[in-house]
Amino acid sequence: MTLLTPVQPAQPTANDGQPEPSYYQPENQPPKKAKRRRWILPVISLIILAIILSPIISGSVIIVKGISLSQRIEKITSAAASNDWPSVQGELADASGDLAVISKSLGYLGPVFWFPPLSQSVRVSKKMSLAASEMLSGYSETLAILERLQLTTGDAGQLISQLGEPEKKKSFLRAIAESEAELKDARSKIRQAKQTINSINEEDFSGVFKDRLLELNHNLVELVDNSEIALPILENLPELVGLNQSKTYLFVFQNNMELRPTGGFIGSYGILTFKDGEISDLLTDDVYNLDKLSIGKLDVLPPEPLQKYMGQKNWFLRDANWYTDWPTSAQNIIWFFDRERENAALPYQRLDGVIALTPDFIANLLKVVGPVTVEGVTFTDANFAMELEKEVERNYIEKGIPKERRKSIIGPLTRELISRIENADLPDMLQSWLAFKKNIEEKHILVYLTEPQLQQYFSDQNWSGVLKDSESDYLLAIDANMAAWKTDSVMKKSIDYRLAEVNGGLVARTALTYEHQSERVPYFIREYRDYLQLYVPEGSQLLSAYWSDQSGRHQIDLNSQLEIKKNFGKTVFAYFFTVEPKSTRTIVFEYELPDSVWQQYRQGTYKLLAQKQPGTVGHDLKVDLKFNRSPRSYHSEIMPERAAGKQLIWQTNLNIDREFKADF
Repeated sequence: MTLLTPVQPAQPTANDGQPEPSYYQPENQPPKKAKRRRWILPVISLIILAIILSPIISGSVIIVKGISLSQRIEKITSAAASNDWPSVQGELADASGDLAVISKSLGYLGPVFWFPPLSQSVRVSKKMSLAASEMLSGYSETLAILERLQLTTGDAGQLISQLGEPEKKKSFLRAIAESEAELKDARSKIRQAKQTINSINEEDFSGVFKDRLLELNHNLVELVDNSEIALPILENLPELVGLNQSKTYLFVFQNNMELRPTGGFIGSYGILTFKDGEISDLLTDDVYNLDKLSIGKLDVLPPEPLQKYMGQKNWFLRDANWYTDWPTSAQNIIWFFDRERENAALPYQRLDGVIALTPDFIANLLKVVGPVTVEGVTFTDANFAMELEKEVERNYIEKGIPKERRKSIIGPLTRELISRIENADLPDMLQSWLAFKKNIEEKHILVYLTEPQLQQYFSDQNWSGVLKDSESDYLLAIDANMAAWKTDSVMKKSIDYRLAEVNGGLVARTALTYEHQSERVPYFIREYRDYLQLYVPEGSQLLSAYWSDQSGRHQIDLNSQLEIKKNFGKTVFAYFFTVEPKSTRTIVFEYELPDSVWQQYRQGTYKLLAQKQPGTVGHDLKVDLKFNRSPRSYHSEIMPERAAGKQLIWQTNLNIDREFKADF
C-alpha cells in the first residue's frame, strides 16, 4: 500500500494564479505504467498457483474419496452376504456422498487434460463415476424392494426357515410379483452400469491414479456382474416356480465326456414340477427306457453324420440335441419327447421349458453342500462324473440291478441335492448361487422356456445357448463325439486364430489342436472320433485346409473330405477325423473373410466374437491380429499379451464367450 502523508499548503504569492492544491497528495507518486505493474504480477502469480494447486487438491480429494468408495463397495458386498441390510443402506448413502464429491472434483481437473497420460485417467474416472452412480441407484431401488418384502429385518437363519413354510413362501412370491416394475427399473440401471464398465479397457488406466482406479473398477465389475444375474432371476421367480399355476420343466443330463453340439450326449432325463415355489413332482429315468418304446414306431432319419459315422438308422430323443443353437435343439427335444411318450402310451405332459445340465454343475454343487452318499456310493466334487459313470456302465451288473434301472441312482441323488440346498444356511445358499452363476456363464447350464417373454429375458442374459448373430468376424468350433465312448474326458484342445490383411482383404487362419492324453481303456477310452464344425462369417471363402501330426502335413481334399454348408446365418466347414491314443493332431482352415467384414475394417472397426461350445471345459485360445495400420484403441475383457505397432495378441481361454475389438 502507498502511504499518504499530509502536505502543508503553499503560501499564496502575488503572482500565484494557480488553484490551491488538495490537502493530501501521494508521496513520490510513480508513473501510471509502473503502478499497473505492481498489481499485474501478484494476480498472474495467483492464477498460476491456482492452476497448479487446483488439480492437485482435486486429485487428492478424488484419491481419498475413491479409496473410500472402493472400501464401501466391499462393505456393501460383505453386509449383503450376511443379511445386514441396515449396514447396506448406510453404506449406500455414504457411497453416494463419496461419488458426489468425486464427480464435483473431476470438474476441477480442466488443466489436467493438457497432459495425455493424466487426461486418460480422468476420462476413465468419469466413466467409472457414471457406472458407479448407475449401480448405486439400481441398488438403492433393490434395497427398497427388499424392505417391502420384509427381507431387511430379523435373523437370516430365521428368515430362511420361514421361507421353508409353504404359506410364507407363497406370500414372498406374491410380494415379488407386485414389485415387478421396480425390479425392471433396477435391472435396467444395473445393466446400464455394466455397459458403461464394459466400455472401459484396463489399458486405459495410467498415471498417479492407476492402482486405485483398477481396484475400484474390479470391485464394481464383481458387484455388477453378480447383480445382473440375480435381478432377472428375482424378477421372474414367481412365474418360474409356479406361483398360482404349476410349471413343469424337462431336464436333460448332457454327459460332456461324450460331447455333442449343445454340451454332451443325453443319457438321462428328468421331469420337475413346481407349484407355488414347492417341488410337487420329480421323476428321473434312463433316456433309453423311453427311446426303446418307439423302436419301429418312430421313423425319422437322423442327421447325415449320425448315419455315416455312427451307423444310426433312426433318430431318437437321445440324439435330439444335434443342432448347435440350443433353442433349436430344445424345441427338437420337446418334439421327440412328445412323440415318444405317445408311442409309450403315456399321457401328454405339457412342458414350460427344457434345461440342460452337465456333470460339471453337479460337481460344483457338491463342492458347496459336501459329499452325498446314495445307495452306498459317496459322491464328491472330485469324483462325481467318474463314480456315476462306473455305477451306470459297470457296477450295476455286479449289484444285480436290471439294465433298465441302472440309472435309478440319479433320482435319489437329485432329491438329496435339492434338499441340501433348500435347507442350507445363508453362506451355503450364497455359495450355491455363485456355483449357479459360474455354470450358467460357462454354459454347463442351458435354459429354454416356452413362454416367449421369459425366453427373451434368458437370451438377453446369454443363458440360452443361442448361436449369436454377428455382423463382423465370428468363430465357433463345435465338436461331436462319434462313437468314441467317453474319450472327451482325456482330450486337451486349443484354438489358434490368426488374421492378416492381404491384397485388399482379410485372411484368417484357424488351427485346432487335439491332444489325446490317454491309453486305451476298455469300454471307456478309445481313439477320438470327431465330427468338427467350424462356424465362420457367412460368405467366407475357404482357401485351403490341411491337418498335421508327427508324420507331417497332409492336405484335406476340399471336394471329397470336407463339407461346406450354411447354418444359422454362418458358413460352416465340417470335417470328420480321428486321433489315436497318446497322439496329437492339428486341423487348419485358411479362408478369406467376406467383403462386409473388410468394409467395416476399412471404416475403422474390426471385431471378433469367439463363442464357446456348451459343455466344454474351456479350450486354450490364442488370437493374433496383424493389420497394415496401427489400431487407435482396442477393447476386450482381458489384457493382450502384446499390443505393439500393428499387432494385437491375446492368450486366453474359452471358458466363456470372448469378444475382441480394435478401432482405427
